[in-house]
Amino acid sequence: MSLQREAEVEPLPITTAIEAFLRGVSFTRSFTKPYAPTDAGAGVWVMADAPDAKPPPRNSEFVAYGASPESVMEAIRDNGASRHSLCVLLDDTAEIDRTVAAYKALGYRFMGREPLFTLRLAERRGYPSPAVRRIRSAEDAERIAKAARSRQILPRHLAEDDSDCRLFAVFEGDRPIGRVSSVRTHADCAWVSSLFVAADHRRKGIGRSLMSAMLEDDARLGIKWSVLLASSAGTLLYPHLGYRQQGLLLIFTPKRAK
Repeated sequence: MSLQREAEVEPLPITTAIEAFLRGVSFTRSFTKPYAPTDAGAGVWVMADAPDAKPPPRNSEFVAYGASPESVMEAIRDNGASRHSLCVLLDDTAEIDRTVAAYKALGYRFMGREPLFTLRLAERRGYPSPAVRRIRSAEDAERIAKAARSRQILPRHLAEDDSDCRLFAVFEGDRPIGRVSSVRTHADCAWVSSLFVAADHRRKGIGRSLMSAMLEDDARLGIKWSVLLASSAGTLLYPHLGYRQQGLLLIFTPKRAK
């Protein structure tokens, strides 16, 4: 089954969706130290620590689209990355078994799949909630960082209206019970980062309300497209907001040498 959209709906160019993924993930990884995407060859990209980043080094992340397994392996060897993961983006689910078998034969372990969704904001469906608020204070940002055990936004983003990163959350008292971020990756495109709802508050529409509030703010700021990767639960949620699946990301890691 092809994952291309219906003919009457013009999709976001797949290269732009990939760029949004690369830039968005690298942006949030850079909250601790610089992490950047680079072109590693035809149809292959790598996200990795900047050359001057302080140790310890983090795993590199390779992303491939339309490249043969042999070309991907060559790009990984040329990069000299020993510790890495690999994501292969497919247009067509009929290619899953063949692709998994090819990379297993090359010494990789298949870790799972995540659908790539895109949304034209003009087609969004809203579910507003007054409980959602955009995070503007350092105190709220710190509460969220403590709950998430990692920083979700930088201080400089809090005061800027049209910031590169905008964080939205729902609180129960002082406890953050849900959050999501929008990371602008292009003038008219944003990456959705880290939608999360606490386990004891799921199935109450909080995730849907968070996404609606974020997308409404995106549209206010001139963003026309939203891009994200979906978990199994998200795959059920996002179509209700108007998102459509545009690809499928297969995730691999190298098998450990015996």
